[in-house]
Amino acid sequence: MKSPLCLASSSPRRQQLLRQLGVPFYSKPPTFSELSPEQVTCLSPRELALRNAMGKAFSVWNPGSDPWVLAADTLVVLGAVCLGKPKDLTEARTMLELLSGKTHHVLTALVLVTPSRQIRSLICATEVEFRRLTPPLIESYLQEVPVLDKAGAYAAQEKAEWLIKEVRGSYTNVLGFPIEEVACLLAKGNP
Repeated sequence: MKSPLCLASSSPRRQQLLRQLGVPFYSKPPTFSELSPEQVTCLSPRELALRNAMGKAFSVWNPGSDPWVLAADTLVVLGAVCLGKPKDLTEARTMLELLSGKTHHVLTALVLVTPSRQIRSLICATEVEFRRLTPPLIESYLQEVPVLDKAGAYAAQEKAEWLIKEVRGSYTNVLGFPIEEVACLLAKGNP
């Protein structure tokens, strides 16, 4: 790699996972305001995640100084309901009640922008089955774990045993950055 990759993210989780690949990179927080499921009801969850990831990538891309930019966006999908980040603890509580005892999908869109402005993208989907959550458990979880910056109002890396019964697919996708797919995308992009 001639120059380091620019990760369009301020997420410590994404930075930590990318470090595991041994890829030289630096982070730039995106200036793009994420679109919420309520704002764009005409888009499928996959299209919404992809549009958000693309918006994040291009909000930091500068052909002179950022030849390669990688961005990601994660959504939680339960049936036809798409859950982004909760606005407040009331919405977070509602999301956890909705997910209780059910299986949902975690979708992460990855976008790699090349120096020639080519776009390479992929979407990773993982099934997550939740335990039945009692109201006291939900309250304890919301007190212990900061969830307002997490799609679906939960963090798989924090007290997952309270919520998650089973993960089918990429566990790192549930963390918001499917590292296996990131490695594939970077190998194909060949930064």
